[in-house]
Amino acid sequence: MKIKKILFVFLCTLLLSTGCDMYELSKDEDGNNVVNKDILISDIINYPEFNGFGKLLFPDTIRDTDTLTDLQYVLKYHTEYSADKTIEIIDYLRKQVNDGNQVFYNIYTEEEMMKDTSLKDVGIIYFRGDNNKPFTIHMAGGWEYVGSIHDSMPQAYELSKLGYNAFALIYRNNAWAQADLERAIQYINNNKESLNITNTKYSIWANAQASTVANNYSLGTTNKPTALVMQYNNLSKSVTGHEVPTYSVVGTGDQIISYKDMDERNTNLKALGVKAEIDMIVGLGHGFGVGYNTAAANWINRAVAFIESI
Repeated sequence: MKIKKILFVFLCTLLLSTGCDMYELSKDEDGNNVVNKDILISDIINYPEFNGFGKLLFPDTIRDTDTLTDLQYVLKYHTEYSADKTIEIIDYLRKQVNDGNQVFYNIYTEEEMMKDTSLKDVGIIYFRGDNNKPFTIHMAGGWEYVGSIHDSMPQAYELSKLGYNAFALIYRNNAWAQADLERAIQYINNNKESLNITNTKYSIWANAQASTVANNYSLGTTNKPTALVMQYNNLSKSVTGHEVPTYSVVGTGDQIISYKDMDERNTNLKALGVKAEIDMIVGLGHGFGVGYNTAAANWINRAVAFIESI
């Protein structure tokens, strides 16, 4: 009995002392880690394909010990997180880089980034479509963080499958967010040839607090988007009639955003002659992203049908 106790203590000590060193990830034929739900996010960030921008793929609130599965807790203002979708995004981006395609673009100049180092963490992640299709730009929500891995990147990925040239904007989650959006659109238009884009029509897809940024930008710019796609937003019910066509989507079980307020705003837009549509997903909560494996699974296709009808 004493020997069993000694052996038990030894094994426990061994596990505590080695920690993650005992955890081995499966490798592919080239010796690279295979992305799975248990992989450390810090390992993904350090993939050579993501050199210079790996940390921007994830919220800046992650810990070194967080895995892809743990993201469901990191994304505390989001629901319906899918590690499978995240793996799909990571695999897509790695393949794009390994095929020779650039996926991350700094939108500020080297001189600007030297003067303000925060600009180094701003840029666009490109999900390529057909060069003659319009482009879309996506802004994630998150309040205390930017949840691009759950909101904007999966959206952009799905739009690229439909032929759109889609960009997930990694922006500063502060008063400079609108400036980052404006610069991103300017950057895309100024670099059409290198980005292989011939159609400069575009729409903005924004989530939660980013919806205010997108709406304010669309009201103040002369280069107006074709449409706004606004997911679980808290925009004012008071409208001017100068808004661009707007598609909204929200869950009726949202405990943060009032779907009734969003519905009233939609009604007010239509009353002033603005093309508007709202998609209310029964029972779904806040921050459901693309709605993978939920009642919202087809909302993106409905949103695309809306913008293509304009």
